[in-house]
Amino acid sequence: MYMSTNFQVAADFAKNYTGKEQVTVFRAKKVVTMNEQMPWAECVAVANGIIIAVGDFIDVEAFCRANGITYQINDTFINNVMYPGFIEAHMHAQQSGLYNMNYAYVGYFDRHTADGEISRGCRTPEAIIEKLSEIVAKNPGKYNDQHWLNVYGIDPLILGDAKLENINSKWLDQVSSTIPICLNHASGHLMTVNSRAIELAELDAIHDDNIGRYADGTCNGNVAEPEFMAYVLKAGGMRIDGDAADTAEKATRYIAKLAKHNGCTTIADKAFGFLLTPKAAEGYTRALNKETLPVRFAVEPFYSKNMETPFNGWDGLQKLRQEIETDRFIFNHAKILADGSIQGYTANLLNKEYYSGAKNGKLIYDDDTLMAMIKECEDHGYSVSIHTNGNGATEQVLRVVQRLREENPTTIYRHTVEHVQLATENQLARLHDLNIGANFFANHLYYWGDVHAQYTVGPYEVKRMEPMRSAINHGVRFGVHSDDPITEVNPLFSAWCACNRKSGISGKVYGEDQCLTADEAMRCITLNAAWLLHLEDKLGSIETGKWADFTVLAEEVTEANKATMKDIEIIGTVSGGAIQ
Repeated sequence: MYMSTNFQVAADFAKNYTGKEQVTVFRAKKVVTMNEQMPWAECVAVANGIIIAVGDFIDVEAFCRANGITYQINDTFINNVMYPGFIEAHMHAQQSGLYNMNYAYVGYFDRHTADGEISRGCRTPEAIIEKLSEIVAKNPGKYNDQHWLNVYGIDPLILGDAKLENINSKWLDQVSSTIPICLNHASGHLMTVNSRAIELAELDAIHDDNIGRYADGTCNGNVAEPEFMAYVLKAGGMRIDGDAADTAEKATRYIAKLAKHNGCTTIADKAFGFLLTPKAAEGYTRALNKETLPVRFAVEPFYSKNMETPFNGWDGLQKLRQEIETDRFIFNHAKILADGSIQGYTANLLNKEYYSGAKNGKLIYDDDTLMAMIKECEDHGYSVSIHTNGNGATEQVLRVVQRLREENPTTIYRHTVEHVQLATENQLARLHDLNIGANFFANHLYYWGDVHAQYTVGPYEVKRMEPMRSAINHGVRFGVHSDDPITEVNPLFSAWCACNRKSGISGKVYGEDQCLTADEAMRCITLNAAWLLHLEDKLGSIETGKWADFTVLAEEVTEANKATMKDIEIIGTVSGGAIQ
């Protein structure tokens, strides 16, 4: 049986076929469709970027001949396994490209570049100081008050600094106390600056818990959360030289190349407009107009209490959407932050304090404000992706959406909670009842499992982080993600993390009872990810009528090899029927 569920697509194509359309039949060792009615096939027929037939080669060939359709056979992947195109359901695309191209990387783990090279990690605080000192020494005169030394990737907890006391301005002053230095933490919710940067940003004059202090009351260089990090950015931190639109274009092209290399055919850019405002859209437009990029972008505009700054209001956003939206640049949900970072102690927890006794993080908005913001997004046609690292923030979203649905019962909007790392069983049940999807940060335990066990939530609660098996038990639809630049975009690795839940430092498994099967994990980066992005009618499975986006692996992912699935070779990708 060669057809998938949408018979009408093939029938309409055959009826309207003129002989000018190019039809390509991709054959593979196996086609894993993610379509429960036809789980696997031998080949896929594609025309005009759309799948027109799926099934056994002899049947697809017979369909073409019976309808007088001229076709060509493509055996590039005849010895490989074809999957629906992998979807990265949560990252910060332009931000990642920006960081990779312009800032020094000092994270603990190695990272790959778009060219396949490796940016080596720094395993100790001393190694970070040494690396930054070398950069300054090799670039005399480059850095000054207008051109800061910008750095990203550090996580003090991984380095053993439990209370964020030793990573501070005095520590950074070892590199220089005269040129400003801005070190963005891996979480994206914290930064550390040196004494010169404190002076330029006038941080001593800002009195809030998000501004760290020494015992004498002076600023220690640690700044938390976007509202307060903005003071550093305004003073020059993380600033990019040259034309912002040109930089945004280069960042877009860079991350498209990196994501494609790691098997992506679609990536979701969460909080579009948060950086490079207002040039983010222009950067995308320039990149998309020059050539067909190897991935599709699903962008989610960043929404705060004031939409005027990034998009000139909702009317400006709608106008922008009309001007530049295509099948390769898709406007999706709006994005809202509800709390901060667990390892930065700024996520909001139900138990009111962290395992180590650190103070609980704050909710960014009160209930009435968050409800008004979500309602405003709905009024303008947007579902909302809501960042909730802590279960206190997840609880707030459940309260607010419940109130909203009581006032306005509807199934049109399908909100999601993003990261949602500490959701309880009760919360998962209520997410299902309210039709709220979940997007789990599956990579987190690999990078920070040991940190959370020792410092933040403790050895018991860490086993309940990323509760994906429980989500399945409660009927919650969910995907997994990398949150790049927090961790590197690589959906197959994220799927491996969901299956294995293993620390990349100690090798410990945290929460074995929450591990997914290989099939469940692969659905998280294909069909489930498409559902989260409201693109399940176009992407996520290999069925007639959907876009012809495929990821090709050297072998099939199964229960037998799920322990090593992250190491399976990615042979290539197909986007809109074209091999990339």
